[in-house]
Amino acid sequence: MSGGFSLIEVLLSLAVLGSVMVLVTRMQMDTGGLGAYADMHTRASVIGQARLSHLCSLDVSSEQLSTSWHEDMENPYTVQGRLFYCFWRTEPFCDGSRVIVYVAWGSPVISLDAIEGSDLPKVSLSAVVPHA
Repeated sequence: MSGGFSLIEVLLSLAVLGSVMVLVTRMQMDTGGLGAYADMHTRASVIGQARLSHLCSLDVSSEQLSTSWHEDMENPYTVQGRLFYCFWRTEPFCDGSRVIVYVAWGSPVISLDAIEGSDLPKVSLSAVVPHA
């Protein structure tokens, strides 16, 4: 008998190698998807932070800080072909108003319930605007 491998050994090693390649490819694809989600999350956070900073700079008597649900008049924001929708809710809080800004992407949002109670991808940021 010669010192080579049998057909069974070669086939078995090819099957193991193929399985490892499939797993590595799947991990690469999952990592790419997570990277895209992280990119969208970062962009939404930047939009939300800009809106929150603007709201915090307003006079407390501004209509945009009235206690209710507000839709950004600039909706939808378009960033590299992706649509983002910005909303905020203002509510009384101690000696000021708490402002919660939501930025969602993936599909249009039209109500507070739709954004708070859904699995829609979104970020939320909040701050307290003190009353003078």
